[in-house]
Amino acid sequence: MDVSGSASKVPRQRRATDWNRLVVSGIVVTLAALRVRHPTGFERQLFTLINTLPGGLRSLFTRVYQLANLWANGLILIPALFARRWRLARDMLLAALLALVIARILGATIQEGLVRGLDVAVRLGKGPTFPLLRLSVATAVVAAAAPYLARPLRWLGRATLAVCAPAAMYLGLAYPNDVVAALALGWGVAAAIHLAFGSPAGRPTVPQVEASLAELGVPAEAVVLESRQPQGATRLAADGPGGRMRIKVLGRDETEAQLFSKLWRSMFYKESGRTLQLTRLQQVEHEAYMVLAARSGGVRAPEVVAAGVAGPGAAILVVRDPPGIPLTALAADALTDDVLAGVWEQAGRLHAARLVHGQLHAGTVVVTAEGAAITAFEFARTARSGRDQNGDVAELLASLAGLVGPERALRSALAGVERAPLIRALPLLQPAALSAPTRAALGSRAKRKGVLAH
Repeated sequence: MDVSGSASKVPRQRRATDWNRLVVSGIVVTLAALRVRHPTGFERQLFTLINTLPGGLRSLFTRVYQLANLWANGLILIPALFARRWRLARDMLLAALLALVIARILGATIQEGLVRGLDVAVRLGKGPTFPLLRLSVATAVVAAAAPYLARPLRWLGRATLAVCAPAAMYLGLAYPNDVVAALALGWGVAAAIHLAFGSPAGRPTVPQVEASLAELGVPAEAVVLESRQPQGATRLAADGPGGRMRIKVLGRDETEAQLFSKLWRSMFYKESGRTLQLTRLQQVEHEAYMVLAARSGGVRAPEVVAAGVAGPGAAILVVRDPPGIPLTALAADALTDDVLAGVWEQAGRLHAARLVHGQLHAGTVVVTAEGAAITAFEFARTARSGRDQNGDVAELLASLAGLVGPERALRSALAGVERAPLIRALPLLQPAALSAPTRAALGSRAKRKGVLAH
């Protein structure tokens, strides 16, 4: 019996979403520990409602509660061992052991007992414990195995935990606070195991993407994964009727990864990066809209082929980049003043449409037969004020300085201003900015930000 599906064969990696889960679970367990035996009015009412159900339901709720052990030990652990999924078995065993140890330590160090003024019908065990040990271990095992399982089995495991929680309260084994702590503890332990050893990334496979493209009505051949894969998406390339297409797929983990990235940037930078979207479909639709808005403003930008949700719940964006050569791949003698001025012209058209690119540098510019074109609108957003666009100008200026030197980069910017309405008030684009100190500062920044030109 193979419960792990194809996920066991997918390369493992450490995901940013697991850091997010680990931090959140740590906060929840800490808050729950501080509130042990001090329930709110809602918790009292919830516990009383469940715990005072008729005693004749005891056998039913006992069997339901035992489902936690049945699922963890029978439906996952034993098949994993017999199917020789050694990594999966190791992850689950370590998760169970770590959850057991932490739960024991918390139970021994935090004062236990009954809540004053609250009667408890203890139908199994010795009464409420913090955190609920069996639920902590079961949650850790189910969460550790989740990335390896097919979707129906993942949901079955979560449903099992969901019904075990009220069963524990009915049997008098835990208060609501104990249940929440147990779920958070197991969830965090599984995230820690995934961070230690890596886990399947939840990325769709090439056959799944091919089926999804067919569902969206996009003819595609020779679908392949790109050599460089970002943290927040899966990128592929394919041949279509109109030429080579780029495919961006957001799987089940990317929404959390982008939320974590935005929160991190918000803490350390004034500008927090990409616009936060709550669903994967909103993310690809937003990017598609930014591309269409840029094209409407006269910018040479990719052509949107399709955007939607298909296949295994994945959000897909298919674009066709303007055919050309990346600016960073041009020979030195091909980087003429006219080419550089054309880059600034396109930037000016983008800003005239009140858009901010978000990562406007030499690596996102291609040179076509008609002139420069801008690609990669993943971080694009609408501009609230002219100052929002200053970051684009500064980044592009430093990037070009790394290719052709600070003085030529500045002069190409001034030439581009004559072609399209850029932000004329920006000090970097004024003739006085051609001073030696400014050239030196730009050269230094271009060296530090050399990655922008790749």
